[in-house]
Amino acid sequence: MTVKSACLVLLALALVFFTGGQVGAEGSDMETVIDPEILGRLDQGETVDVIVLLKGYQDYVGKVRADDPDRMATIQSEIRSQQDIVLSRLDPCQFKLRRRFENILGFSGTVTQEGLLALAAMPEVELIEEDEMIRVHSAQGIPFYGGPRPAGLGLCGSAAAQPGEGETGASE
Repeated sequence: MTVKSACLVLLALALVFFTGGQVGAEGSDMETVIDPEILGRLDQGETVDVIVLLKGYQDYVGKVRADDPDRMATIQSEIRSQQDIVLSRLDPCQFKLRRRFENILGFSGTVTQEGLLALAAMPEVELIEEDEMIRVHSAQGIPFYGGPRPAGLGLCGSAAAQPGEGETGASE
């Protein structure tokens, strides 16, 4: 880690520490939250994939409905204009847009340390979190969502309890 990189990390950590995990525009009732794991993963020249949600994103939950195309177009236009305001102020070297959400007041992209700090300083930004792959391991949860029970699949004994050991987990 370079000296400049270490200083940026220390500055970001100090902001998080002194604000109780809240970093954002002073005097705002809802401050920006940076996922602390992002700060630990960034280094000079490295990047992290993030999801950025803008202030008021909760106001749009459930408002976009396919059964009212005119209202949907109006709301999507509002969302796009608010995204444009934030995205226009970002340096393309510090933030690379991946996805612009149509029905959610936010976007995702790849950010550097400098870009992360620039986003966190914007009063329009409410939440910055890492965009990461989530793997669902549902072998034990199949019955919970109405799938066939292991007994119905021909599984028995320890093979039913440990489906990851074999290719199918079935007894031979």
